[in-house]
Amino acid sequence: MGGSGADYGRGIATDQNSNVYITGKTYSTDFATLITNPTTSPSGNGDVFVAKMNPDQTAFVYKSYFGGSNDDGSRDIAVDNSGNAYIIGTTSSSDFIRVDAQQTQLSGIRDAFVTKLNPQGNQILHSTYLGGTAAEAGYGIAVIPNGDGSAYITGVTWSTNFFQLICYPCVTNGSSAFVAKISTTSASMGYTLLLSANYSTQGHGIAVDSTGTVYVTGQSLAFGLYSVLGYQPGNAGGLDAFITLINTNGAVVKSTYYGGPGDDCEAPGDDRECSIAIDSGFVYINWYRNKWQLRDSTPSGY
Repeated sequence: MGGSGADYGRGIATDQNSNVYITGKTYSTDFATLITNPTTSPSGNGDVFVAKMNPDQTAFVYKSYFGGSNDDGSRDIAVDNSGNAYIIGTTSSSDFIRVDAQQTQLSGIRDAFVTKLNPQGNQILHSTYLGGTAAEAGYGIAVIPNGDGSAYITGVTWSTNFFQLICYPCVTNGSSAFVAKISTTSASMGYTLLLSANYSTQGHGIAVDSTGTVYVTGQSLAFGLYSVLGYQPGNAGGLDAFITLINTNGAVVKSTYYGGPGDDCEAPGDDRECSIAIDSGFVYINWYRNKWQLRDSTPSGY
């Protein structure tokens, strides 16, 4: 799957009919069909592609790409029961497409973006920047399949003016993980919060259950990350993972480090980035393939 240039698959999802959706970054202009509703201006210098395959993976339903005049690329994708695709990534294009945007201008050297495609893959229904005056990267996205069109997202910000409403704790030294709920049917925001430590905290993966409860994982290099009912209250060395549970109001309910004396979760693009999935009250994290059952009463919390 690709064109005459370099192409990279970064995220994958399935819908209720077992169709497969893939997103990533393309340097090919002959790989997919350019989205023209509304008009985009991809440069070929790194653009976003989204492809849908049938359940047998024998044919493409669509292959589409879009972008701006600078470097763009996606990292993750989610799909609702109507077949709309939700994509998160990073852009440094000042002319990246905006539709009902929460943020209409590129604020720093690069911002995160969230874009929603229609079921046919030929129209952008929603698209927005998310960022402050330094830099951001969007890494994870999730939706409730039969929900209201809200997207739940995570990534990393180096900006001190990223538009957070809540922070755990408020630390400006290094990067912070951001977690947000945004509407993709209007320009409204649900909530935004930052998970911070003394240095190098990033959100990599996100999942949401049918009630809107959010589960986030990522990396943190230092002590200081907000921990409540934690299985592991502090960093054990290197880049430890964290797992955080957030309620429907955007407040942290449970949060813990998880790792050993070495690096346990690295930035996306390395060979040990972390992701998360949920099923019937269990949380699955990929780098150790651990399974924890959430409990409300024990001090460990997991």
